[in-house]
Amino acid sequence: MEKILVIKLGALGDFVQSTGAFEAIRQHHKMADITLMTTPPFEQMAKDCGYFDNVWLDKRRPLYDLRALLRVRRFFRNNYFNRVYDLQCVSRTNTYFSYLLPFPKPQWSGLASGCSHPHTDVNRPDLHTYDRHRNQLKLAGISKVPNPHLDWVQVDVTKFKLPANYVLLIPGAAPGGESKKWPAEKYGELAQFLVQHDYTPVVIGTQNEQGAAKTIQSICSEVIDLTGKTSLYDIVGLARKAKAAVGNDTGPTHMVAQSYCPITVLFSKHSDPELFGPAGNNVQIVQRDALKDLAPEEVWGVLLTQLQGEGKVAMG
Repeated sequence: MEKILVIKLGALGDFVQSTGAFEAIRQHHKMADITLMTTPPFEQMAKDCGYFDNVWLDKRRPLYDLRALLRVRRFFRNNYFNRVYDLQCVSRTNTYFSYLLPFPKPQWSGLASGCSHPHTDVNRPDLHTYDRHRNQLKLAGISKVPNPHLDWVQVDVTKFKLPANYVLLIPGAAPGGESKKWPAEKYGELAQFLVQHDYTPVVIGTQNEQGAAKTIQSICSEVIDLTGKTSLYDIVGLARKAKAAVGNDTGPTHMVAQSYCPITVLFSKHSDPELFGPAGNNVQIVQRDALKDLAPEEVWGVLLTQLQGEGKVAMG
């Protein structure tokens, strides 16, 4: 049986945006035994999506950690993969190809020097994640790559007992991503606009966003706070039923966008939406150099067009 390895270590937004590539590889290698190398936060998603037969966890220990390096080396030498699709394409995974693989080396799609299927497009650094994956896989012989989606997620969110007309607010960002956050006070003002138009604002995020949720509630008491109460799959289920959403450039925002929910995504100058933003005709992008300068009235104007089913912009 043909043995295939796919490498995608994270982060959450990147993982979600890779689901189309995962599906394409599965369809191209229908009868193969396919393993995903990923990191612990994505183990369950990798098992549930249906594209992989096995999941192997790379704990991303420093490369000078000899014991961890030997663990990765044993993994490669015990499996004898016929082909590897490196969708991470970073120095770490290039090192795996250069120093850890047994001889003869398997076919390898990625950026590693000397690999059999290099991604040679000089425009790669300027390509959106979707286009980068499509381009890379085309050079490896896979011509059809579907858009990312989370259709395989099955979840019941009736337990939250939300009203029919609700809008999700996503005020968080990854650790260290303060520059990507629209101030919680401005989310509170946006929530007031929503309530005035008979929509219920619902704040989602991890426990780290509970402070932001309290700030938003202090400005708009009608806000429902679900921070720290939802799983990743719950986010998908909530997005499917939401009228719309507004969020920062963060992983849960990508999950909402790939759940067909109309969403307005807020970007600062510290991230390029042309490269990393969610793509789709349900996505609107609003960008300012500093998000503190973005007025709630402007976000409300963009969000209102989505709530009215207007102004949808396709990206990518």
